[in-house]
Amino acid sequence: MPQISATAFVPASAAELRQIAREGIGLPTLAPHVLEVEPQSDGTARWSVLLNGSRVGWTQREATTSGQRLVFTQTQGDFDSLAVTWTFAPDCAGTWVGLNIAFHLGIDGLAPLLDPIWAQSLRAHADLLLSALASAKEPNDHN
Repeated sequence: MPQISATAFVPASAAELRQIAREGIGLPTLAPHVLEVEPQSDGTARWSVLLNGSRVGWTQREATTSGQRLVFTQTQGDFDSLAVTWTFAPDCAGTWVGLNIAFHLGIDGLAPLLDPIWAQSLRAHADLLLSALASAKEPNDHN
């Protein structure tokens, strides 16, 4: 299964960043490619984003929470499978945030052609999410 990883330093506490990543609620206003993050009554969250110029959606459930780690897995959506792992490593001036996305498109015959394209799009998605977290928690932010 292809995977991408991205990291960024954010001048905020791990607890604050973990809450934003867990809920995802404010991300559509901070990352324009995120069209919607809608919590569902069953504890899942439905995501809709623009990737490769197309609307892509999935519903994810929090699979694992341990210490400074959040893991979400797709329960339904446009990918055959999708797993998202956030890590939070506190530092004296903030937090190192890592985002790993593992995916499978389910189109095995075209995987050599499509996987690199989708990996590039998901890498851009991860970078934009990390930038959104950083902008949400800039030092002069009074929220």
